[in-house]
Amino acid sequence: MNNTVFKTIERRLGVSGKLLIAPVFILLLFAFVTYLSIKEFQTLQLRMDTVARDIAPETSVATGVLLHLYQMRLQVFDYYQTGSDEALTGFGETRDRLFKQIASAREQIKAPERLALVGKIEKSAREYSEVFSSELVPAKQQVRSIITTQLVDHGADASEALRRAMDGITNRQPDSPLRVVLEQLIHDTLLMRLTAQRYFADPVQSREQDLSYAIEDVTLALSFIDPETVPAFVRDYIQTATTAVGQYESSVQDLLAQQAALAKAKNEKLDVAGPAITELARTLESQVFKALDTVADEAESETETALRYTLSAFAVSVVLGIIAAVVFSRLIAASVKKARVEIQDYLQAIDNNAGNLSARLSAGRPDEVGDFIQAVNALLETQEDIISSIARASGQLSTASETLSTITRRTTANSEQQRDQITQVSAAMQEMGSTSDEIAGNTNETDESARQAANLAGDGQATVASAIHAVSSLAGQVEEGSQKVQRLEQESGEIGNVLEVIQSIAEQTNLLALNAAIEAARAGEAGRGFSVVADEVRGLAKRVQASTVDIERIVSNLQHGAAEAVVSMQQARQLATNASDEAGKSDTALANILEATHRIVEMTTQVASATEQQRATAAEMTRNVEASSVAIDSLAEDISQVNESGKSLSEMADQLHRLVRRFNIA
Repeated sequence: MNNTVFKTIERRLGVSGKLLIAPVFILLLFAFVTYLSIKEFQTLQLRMDTVARDIAPETSVATGVLLHLYQMRLQVFDYYQTGSDEALTGFGETRDRLFKQIASAREQIKAPERLALVGKIEKSAREYSEVFSSELVPAKQQVRSIITTQLVDHGADASEALRRAMDGITNRQPDSPLRVVLEQLIHDTLLMRLTAQRYFADPVQSREQDLSYAIEDVTLALSFIDPETVPAFVRDYIQTATTAVGQYESSVQDLLAQQAALAKAKNEKLDVAGPAITELARTLESQVFKALDTVADEAESETETALRYTLSAFAVSVVLGIIAAVVFSRLIAASVKKARVEIQDYLQAIDNNAGNLSARLSAGRPDEVGDFIQAVNALLETQEDIISSIARASGQLSTASETLSTITRRTTANSEQQRDQITQVSAAMQEMGSTSDEIAGNTNETDESARQAANLAGDGQATVASAIHAVSSLAGQVEEGSQKVQRLEQESGEIGNVLEVIQSIAEQTNLLALNAAIEAARAGEAGRGFSVVADEVRGLAKRVQASTVDIERIVSNLQHGAAEAVVSMQQARQLATNASDEAGKSDTALANILEATHRIVEMTTQVASATEQQRATAAEMTRNVEASSVAIDSLAEDISQVNESGKSLSEMADQLHRLVRRFNIA
C-alpha cells in the first residue's frame, strides 16, 4: 500500500518536480533562516530605538538638571559673598533654566521611579529657591543697606565732627592737651571704620570681636572728655561725634543681627537643602546611566544570540540543502545514466553486427524518464517484429528466386505452372508491400513518441529555469535584508551624535568648573567654599566624559555586530548563487537527455526511409510480376530476361539476409 502511494506521488511529481524538490527545499530553509534573522534584528532595532528615543535623551536631561543645580548653588554662594545684583540676576536665570530642564525631564523620562525622583528634585528646588528669595536675599539686602547708608554716614559724621574739633583747637589753642586727645580719637575712629570694613570682607568671629573692641574704645575715649572743661565750639563737635558713634554702634548691632539671620538661612537651610537636591540629581543620573548600561548589555547579548542563531541556521540549511540536492540529483541521474548506458550498448552492438532484438532496457522509475524507457522498449519490440518480418520475407524471397530459376528452366515444358508461380510471387510481393506499410506506420508512431519525449525534456529545462529564477529572487531578498542591517548600522551611528552633545556638555562643564576654581583661587579664603563646589562640578564632568566613552564603546560593539550580520547575509547570498549553479547542472543533464532523444528521432527517420525504399522495391517487383503475367505468352522469347530477373531477386534476397543477420532474432 505504502509502495503504491509512493509510486503515485513519484509519478505525479515527475522529473521536473524532483528537480524542483532540492531548490524548493533550500529556498524554504533560506526563507526560514531569513525570517529568524529578521526577527532577531527587529528585536535589536527595538533596543536601539529605546536607547535613541528614551535612554539617551534621559541621560542628557538628567545631566542638565545636575549641571543647573550646581550652577544655581554657585550663584547662591556668589550672592552670599558679594550681594551683587549680577549674582541675583544670574540666580534667577539659572533657576529658570533648571525648572525648564526639569519640565523637559518630566516629558522625556518614562520610568515611574525616575519620574518620582524628578518630582522630588523639583519640589526641593522650589523650596531652595523660596528660602533664597524670601530669607537670604532680604537679609543680604538689609546688610548692604546698613553698610552702604547707615555705617558709612554715621562713620563719616563722627570723623568729620572730630576733625572739625581738631581744626578748631589747632587754630585757637595749639598747645592745648585736648588736641592730643582729639588726634587719638580721630585715629581710633578711623581704625574702627577700617576694622568694620575688614569684618564686612570676612565676617568671622575674630574680626567681629575686633570691631566690638574698636567701637568700645572710641565710645570710652569720648566719655572721658568733660563737656564742661572744653570750649563751647569743641563741645558741640564732641556731642555730634558721640551721637554719631552711638548710631554707628547701633547700626553695627543691627548688621550683626542681619548677618546672623543671613548665616542661619545659608547654613541651616540652603547648605543643607543644596547637597540634598544635588544628591537626588546624582541618583537620577546614576539610575539613567544604569538603565543605559542594562539596555546596552541586553542589546549586545541579543546581537550575539542573533548572529549565533543565524550562522547555525545557515550552516544547517546549507548541509540539508546539499544533502537533498545530492540525493535527488543522484536519484534522477541514476535512472537516466542507466538508460543512456543501455542504449549506447545496444547501438554499439548493432554497429558491431551483434544487435539482439530481444534485449530491452531496464524498467525505470515511475516518472518521465521511466516513460521514456518504456517508449524505447516499445520501439525495440516494434523493431524486432519489423525485422523478423523482413527476415521471413527475405527467406521467402530467396525461395521464390530459386523457384523462379527452376520455373525458367522448365518454362518451355510447363508454362501454366510458371503462371501459377508468378501468381504466388505477386501475392508475396503484395504481402511484402503490406508489411512495409505496417513498418512505416509503426516507425511514424515511434518518431512521434520520441518527439514527445523531447518536448517533455524541454519542459523540464523550462522548469529548472524557473527554479533558477526563484533562487535568484531569494538572493535578491537576502540582499534586501543585508541593506536593512546596513541601515541599522547607520542608525546606530546616530547615537554617536547624542554622545557628542553629552561630551560637549561635559567639556563645557569641566571648563566652567576650571574657571570657577581659578576665580576661587583668586578670592583666597573667601572662595574656599566656591572652590569645593567647583571641584565637585569637575568630578561630575569627568564622570560624564568617562560614561560617554563607555557608551561609545557599547555603540561601537553594536555597529561591529551589525557589520558581522551584513557579512552573514552576503554569505547567504553566495549560497543562493551556489544553489542556482546546482540547478544549472540539472539543466545541463536535461539538455543531454534532449540530445539523446533527438538522436532517437534521427534513427527512426532513417528506419522510415529504409522502409520506404523496401516498399518501393516491393511495388517494383509487383509491377514486374504483373508484366511477367501479361507477357506469359512471350515467355519463351524473354526467358533470358527472366533468368536475369531471377538473379537480381537472388541478389536482393542475399542483401536482405545480410542486413537481417546484423540482428539476433529470438
